Amino acid sequence: MKAPFFSIVIPVFNRGDFIICALESCLKQTFANFEIIVVDDGSTDHTAASIGSINDERVKYLFQLNSERGVARNNGVSRAKGQYIFFLDSDDFIKENHLERAYNYLYKSDFPELLFTGITFLNEKGKFLFKTENFKSEISKSVILKNNVCASAFFIRKDIAINNAFSEIRDLSGSEDRLLLTLLSCKYKLNYKGEYTYCLVVHDQRSMANESEYNWKNQLAHFLKIIRASNELTKNEIEVVQSSFKQMVAIKLLFSMNYKRGFVWYISSINSIKSVMNKNILRVIKFGVLNLFITTLGFEKLK
Repeated sequence: MKAPFFSIVIPVFNRGDFIICALESCLKQTFANFEIIVVDDGSTDHTAASIGSINDERVKYLFQLNSERGVARNNGVSRAKGQYIFFLDSDDFIKENHLERAYNYLYKSDFPELLFTGITFLNEKGKFLFKTENFKSEISKSVILKNNVCASAFFIRKDIAINNAFSEIRDLSGSEDRLLLTLLSCKYKLNYKGEYTYCLVVHDQRSMANESEYNWKNQLAHFLKIIRASNELTKNEIEVVQSSFKQMVAIKLLFSMNYKRGFVWYISSINSIKSVMNKNILRVIKFGVLNLFITTLGFEKLK
């Protein structure tokens, strides 16, 4: 049997109602040389049954005791046979030409270490919300440091993935992808192709939407400890990471209408003029200042 070019790794936990959409989007790809490795992180719902209903030899199912996403993704990578790894979240999906467009770029570019594509954000009904920023040919290191870039919509060569594993610290779960990309940005060119073929579905059950402040504080503490020990970033770069992390938490709190704690996190993120003069200040104004004013008047908050 011919070895697959792509290995699609899907970590999943209690996503029986979402995983079918993710799998079907993979099986509809115009580029057919791939395998799918679904790593079930100890689901207790009907996730296993949903996956079992798919009759395709390219779908491989692996169950593990609940250990969080870092372990699940690393387990998927260790069993992957493809030249490139692609991580798909179990509640998202990809357009039919996602793999084909990626393959064409990788082939023409002499198979680089990494390739990023754009992300389209949709609500549960499939309505367009927004897109990620479009870059020319690569994503700069500074963009990674200043933003919460997730482990979606990027391809990584298997040898690079093997030597750069996700952190398996449980208290870091939720930020292990941002940590990995931060460290990768110090070592490799982050090639970018402006194809918006990855679709991220925003819904109330997304794990990132349900994190507590306690979890965020733990994640930040582990994050900073690891990047300081790596000696890959300067002191100023670490301060940028810390500030942007706090602003991410602030915006999530403000969006969920926890205005007091949101403003506290945002104020603590300010360590320089540059930490204020960025796109996050616009989100703070929209989700914080304007929403607080609007909801005080009894109107529905802005989305």
